Amino acid sequence: MKITKINQILKAAYYADDVVLMRGLHGIGKTEKIRQYAEENNFYLETLILSLMDQGDLIGIPNINNGVTTWAAPDWIQNIQNKAWPKKFKFEDLDFSDKDFEKMVKSEKPSNNVLDREYLNNLYNDYYGTDYTEPLLTNQDNVSCKSSKESVLFVDEYSRAGADIHNSTMQLILDKRLHNHILPYVNGKQTQIIAADNPSDGDYHVTELDPAKMDRFLIIDVEVDPEGWLVWARNNNVNQIVRDFIVDNMTKLHFISEDEIGATPRSWTKLAKFMDLAQKGQIPEEYILDIMRGKIGSALASQFYVFFKNYSTNISIQDIEKIAKDAYMKTGDINLTAEVLGKKLQDMESITKLEHARTLFDRDEDDIQDPSTKLEDFVPLFAMLYGFEIELLTSFLKDKKANNKDSFYGLMKKDTTKDLARKIKSKVIPGSK
Repeated sequence: MKITKINQILKAAYYADDVVLMRGLHGIGKTEKIRQYAEENNFYLETLILSLMDQGDLIGIPNINNGVTTWAAPDWIQNIQNKAWPKKFKFEDLDFSDKDFEKMVKSEKPSNNVLDREYLNNLYNDYYGTDYTEPLLTNQDNVSCKSSKESVLFVDEYSRAGADIHNSTMQLILDKRLHNHILPYVNGKQTQIIAADNPSDGDYHVTELDPAKMDRFLIIDVEVDPEGWLVWARNNNVNQIVRDFIVDNMTKLHFISEDEIGATPRSWTKLAKFMDLAQKGQIPEEYILDIMRGKIGSALASQFYVFFKNYSTNISIQDIEKIAKDAYMKTGDINLTAEVLGKKLQDMESITKLEHARTLFDRDEDDIQDPSTKLEDFVPLFAMLYGFEIELLTSFLKDKKANNKDSFYGLMKKDTTKDLARKIKSKVIPGSK
């Protein structure tokens, strides 16, 4: 599965109360996708990198009282618990389904209306006759807190952990608890767990899972998605030179070099920050190639360095804008402008043209939906689209309609000449105009 499609699987697993194990090569964006998933769903994200943890980090420090061993809560479980139910809150922040319990709490609350979780836990145990350590964090529906937040526990580098950590984590996967540490509930849903791992058949030091452990997971193999990464890179203003290189060299987004320094989406993103500095003159020329070698390997660095040095001779987004605006000022006609621009771009690869058009569209997307704007405000974009081959135009418009119908229809409304619509119609209905 393409890494960019994983969010739908994660959400389905949330509803099914299953644990997803994402398997994929390093650096392809697994951690970033989990962060994005948590952000989109307003979940708190807690990450455990198992290869860096020991027993104390994971389970906590043991305490023995009257021959009974318990473990002090480590910081990661406390972070999740404090999001599920804050340590301090106001009485007004509570919602009660049990009105009698509400009256009792109201009569016992401090004069400043501020309660703490331990105090309310004790009131709960006294009222209901229970003896839970943290009853508010269990699957109860008698009282809830308006500021409670669900969490995702991301267990990274799952099979690279030591045997003791790996075995302890299995209890977490199976029971959503570690000894006396229970993952909290919010509104009837327990904390979601997502794990990530590298494939056992790759060049990684991993503990291969046996069948009995594997069937505890929903295992999803994920792979790099160059087009999806380019969309993300545009939205996050990743250096244009890096993006343009990947457009022309899709297979190099994840590339293992002979010198064992490989290129990954992660390393390209890091290198892009160095390229920003290089273009500003903040990195001396003699260090640039060494930086490239250190991030993406010697073989690929040599190719990228040539691309970087020759970049000024390539046609950039800025060049396209200038050519289109100058031509439109002279002709006042979008079709003639498209012809002028088309001649300049005739040697450009189709995928590069498509990427430039997407960049222009994404940058102007909000203005395109504004009814007060018109075609003349988006001359570079329309000049490119008018000059597109029919297959390229169809691909572009189909993608926009699928991902944002408001923007798509805004674009089509700006097309006052209706030439885009006519081109598409002639493709669907041969001989039509």
